[in-house]
Amino acid sequence: AILSAFDRPLMVEGHRLYVGISLGVAFAEASSDTAAGLMQMADTAMYAAKDGGRNTYRTFTKDMHDASARRLAIQTRLSGAHERGDISLMYQPLVDAQTTRIIGAEALMRWNDAELGAIGPDEFIPVAESTGLIIELGGWALDEACRHARVWRDIIPNFHMAVNISPVQLIGSDVASSVKTALLKYNLEPQALEIEITEGLLIKDPQEAEITLTELAEIGVSISIDDFGTGYSSLSYLHRFPFTTLKIDRMFVMGLPQNKDSRSLVTAVLALAQRSNLKV
Repeated sequence: AILSAFDRPLMVEGHRLYVGISLGVAFAEASSDTAAGLMQMADTAMYAAKDGGRNTYRTFTKDMHDASARRLAIQTRLSGAHERGDISLMYQPLVDAQTTRIIGAEALMRWNDAELGAIGPDEFIPVAESTGLIIELGGWALDEACRHARVWRDIIPNFHMAVNISPVQLIGSDVASSVKTALLKYNLEPQALEIEITEGLLIKDPQEAEITLTELAEIGVSISIDDFGTGYSSLSYLHRFPFTTLKIDRMFVMGLPQNKDSRSLVTAVLALAQRSNLKV
């Protein structure tokens, strides 16, 4: 009833205003439950409603409590993880499919905590983004990846390093300046570095993204879009943003060559990339 009440616009001084609403619901199940405790549980459920797409409701469950406690523990431990040396980079080789030779690597951030154990990036990266820690961690990762790129480029000609950039970094810090500093520090050509972003950034703030990506393109580094094929407006991005590489989402690649739908989509993307002079 509350949600349906907000389906109708509100009239304010002649203006029709549409208001979205996310609801969190909690029930007292024991005599020990307090009003403050119920409000906290309802608040947790409300954030679950926001994560569920907004304009909906969620009822508090034990799983939500466990997830909230887990997130708090991650946030607490993550604040000092870099200083303790618990954050590291691992490197996934990039292999040329025709020659089977290693031509580069992708730097992947990993965290192994003394108390919580190994924590996947799908858990700690969102926490780092929401707390702003990703700017510090991302800056360190960029520098560390460029340091390794210098060593490997001396061994493998034309070796390049791909580094993931968070939307928070791209909008909340001067990424272009950081890239210039790292390239100069390790005497790297711009072609040795590839900046990788996800489509979510382009949806969230396309104007700011366009400005920053244009600055990066002017430096000469490559720019790739990850998880291509899953977004609803990916094709329009190819005209607006200065991408050099498309990374097809692995849900399509894992089905090759047997899955007919995957084969059709990948074939179409390859043809599109060839016409647009993009790497895949």
